[in-house]
Amino acid sequence: TWDTGVKLHSGETISNTCFDCSWLRHHCHSSAESIRKKQFNPPMKLWKNQDSDWTTWLPRVTCEEFMAEEPVGTKKTAFRAAMKGLRDYGALVVHNMPLTESGTQEVVERIGHMQSAFY
Repeated sequence: TWDTGVKLHSGETISNTCFDCSWLRHHCHSSAESIRKKQFNPPMKLWKNQDSDWTTWLPRVTCEEFMAEEPVGTKKTAFRAAMKGLRDYGALVVHNMPLTESGTQEVVERIGHMQSAFY
């Protein structure tokens, strides 16, 4: 049922598995689900030739705002807005970056694992 999820019984063995419906929905790869997800997750914004002055429209944040500790459950934060901008535009401008390699690495690792290759 929708309330309890899907329960699987594996025949003769005493092994039961229960999958929550929200987990199943999140991991569904059907074509109908792909269409539904695109409605809620709009595609990335494409850059146009007339957008050559990227300093006016790319998402931006200060390093202090980006690295600030935020209470769990806070929805509207500078970090969240910056990550949404990075997802949508594929780029993010961070002002007042540290001048040391270790400081820069700390900021970059807040986004994700640092890779040695750049494609």
